[in-house]
Amino acid sequence: MTKIFEVRSLSYTYPDGRQALRGVNLEVFSGEAVAIIGPNGAGKSTLLLALAGLIPVEGEVLYKGRHLNGLKDPRRLEIGILFQDPDTQLFSLTVYEDVAFGPRQMGFSEEEVHRRVKEALEKVGLSGFEERSPHHLSFGERRRVALATVLSMQPDVLLLDEPTSNLDPRARKQFLELMKGLRLTRIVATHDLELAYETADRVVVLYQGKVVACGRPSDVILNEKLLKSYGLELPLFVRYLKGEVEYARKDKASLLSTPDAL
Repeated sequence: MTKIFEVRSLSYTYPDGRQALRGVNLEVFSGEAVAIIGPNGAGKSTLLLALAGLIPVEGEVLYKGRHLNGLKDPRRLEIGILFQDPDTQLFSLTVYEDVAFGPRQMGFSEEEVHRRVKEALEKVGLSGFEERSPHHLSFGERRRVALATVLSMQPDVLLLDEPTSNLDPRARKQFLELMKGLRLTRIVATHDLELAYETADRVVVLYQGKVVACGRPSDVILNEKLLKSYGLELPLFVRYLKGEVEYARKDKASLLSTPDAL
């Protein structure tokens, strides 16, 4: 597989002296879905900003084999980022204008802009929302509009920061299905371990700014001892399944020990 990102000894210190990343090493391959999990303050969002070239860092971030050099690098257009708060990415009077903003800045014709807006809104399930005000939509709808603004740029890589946070159950389910349908390299920083389990090819555990574990979702998300070691809990669906399995075992044992049940 083609290597998209190669991160070497990546470190970042905030102006107040707090170190957010400490010697992170990471590789991400073309078409791969990677989930970055960890407790609050682990450095997940900071790592996404570093991968997007939005902050100065110590160490190296190689994108497609070349050093990524911040905002002025034209390859930045190949990397789309969805921030945790959709309102930071929505500022126009209509959904159409918000989604069209990026392609227009790239100099595309209005015909091409229209095609990209239509395609992006279809992907996020918001066809017909073009003339609506983004600020009058629900939080989940605004998040999908924000994603459409990124997809209209047709990035090669998508970075998502806590994409399911603050969503109600229905909106979360819709967004999870949307994530499963995206066919591009994506890296998701999330507390949502169910999202990581269901949509990622690989899970990276970040703790105190360091990568402390990496593996398949089943090897990481289902490992209670590993999760607890780094301040994480088994997701509810795993605890539920474990309870169901244990209940079934006890029930079966009860049946086998009761002659009347045979």
